[in-house]
Amino acid sequence: MLAFVANGLSKRNHAVSIANLLEEKEEVQSLDPNIKVGHIQTRDVRYVEKIDKILKLREFIQSDKPDVIVAFKSTPAWIACLAAKHLRIPVVFSERGDPYVENLKRWRTYPYWKLINHAAGAVFQTYGAKEYFEKGLQERSTVIPNPVTLVSCDDQKDDLEDKAVVSFGRFENFQKRYDVMIDAFSLFHKTHPEYILKLYGTGEDEQAVRQWVNDKDLQDTVQFLGYAGKPYKEMKPGNIFLITSDFEGISNAMLEAMAAGFPVVSTDSSPGGARMVIQNRENGLLAPVGDSKKVAEAMSEFADDKQLRDKCAMNAKDVVIRFAPEKIMDQWENYLLRVCDKHNVPGSN
Repeated sequence: MLAFVANGLSKRNHAVSIANLLEEKEEVQSLDPNIKVGHIQTRDVRYVEKIDKILKLREFIQSDKPDVIVAFKSTPAWIACLAAKHLRIPVVFSERGDPYVENLKRWRTYPYWKLINHAAGAVFQTYGAKEYFEKGLQERSTVIPNPVTLVSCDDQKDDLEDKAVVSFGRFENFQKRYDVMIDAFSLFHKTHPEYILKLYGTGEDEQAVRQWVNDKDLQDTVQFLGYAGKPYKEMKPGNIFLITSDFEGISNAMLEAMAAGFPVVSTDSSPGGARMVIQNRENGLLAPVGDSKKVAEAMSEFADDKQLRDKCAMNAKDVVIRFAPEKIMDQWENYLLRVCDKHNVPGSN
């Protein structure tokens, strides 16, 4: 999203710079050549490193003289708020995840959250995430979802219907809840033995997921297919997309599957991203978080009701219009210009 916003603003003739706060000089993907990138390198010493990062970011800001600073995620946000203090440059915080989960121990970082809540503005993916923060920041903020690009399945391998449930994601169970997925598929498979489960992804919990598959005696019906760069291109007619996360901003894989016209079963994850995209039984099916039985019932509903499945698949394509990149970029640009205008930033470039 940082690359998307930076590229979009640059192409609209705004001067854009990126300050990379990562320790390694990792390049940001596919950037417009007009974008300046500064790597904030600091000493790797506990506590000293944070102070060093604030001071060096302040130097970068003073040299670059931006009209507005956009800080993606919470740690860069409080660092930016301190670095820009007394420089009269508004800082906009962009939350990309689920603050309810990421900040369960909020009391330990209370001063940092005070800084974030006093930012000039904020961009949230969902209304649920917005409601986590103090009322003042909510009033200065906006909700802008992720974009989805127009996708095509013209290069699908064949037109034969493939009885498969498909999932894409990182094998990280705390968020993605593969234990729920495997349990739900086990229940579903008992009544729909013709279906297989295709899992695309890699991650630290892969061995645990494989063990759960073995424990349910599903090794012949669950396929581990590794990483897929463009998930929707791996799907075929008859596939059902499945995501069982406890929390999620707005899943890009889910948006792409919907844009490509596939029926989606998703848990109603915090802080409300799935609910913001899916209207139950209109363009997909929602199931309660952590409820294997309800997830299995939702898959069965699609498998047994072709009319519902086709309707949801067709309506799902509407995300291409709702979340079109130009529309999302308009919202970002207009909001940042409003922030600049409110803070009397001359020129706003």
